[in-house]
Amino acid sequence: MEQSVRLIREAGNLAADSAQGSIETLVSLGVGPLESAELVSDNNGVVLQVLDNKGNTYYLGYGSFGYLELVRKDALDGEIIYAPTD
Repeated sequence: MEQSVRLIREAGNLAADSAQGSIETLVSLGVGPLESAELVSDNNGVVLQVLDNKGNTYYLGYGSFGYLELVRKDALDGEIIYAPTD
């Protein structure tokens, strides 16, 4: 889990609490430990592409405050598997 947090922190230049919360959310969605994370975009927030140990690809969208707002599976415009409700 620590490696997954580190990957997200480094790829997105995110705070530790944001990265930790992201991993907790991914674990609750059944996503395995991360193998890689890379920055896709940093315009109006951050978008990361992550690959888990099962070979699945996810796109994590962060708002301007650095908190996870969206998780999509397989593609930038793929199925939304997480979006917080207020």
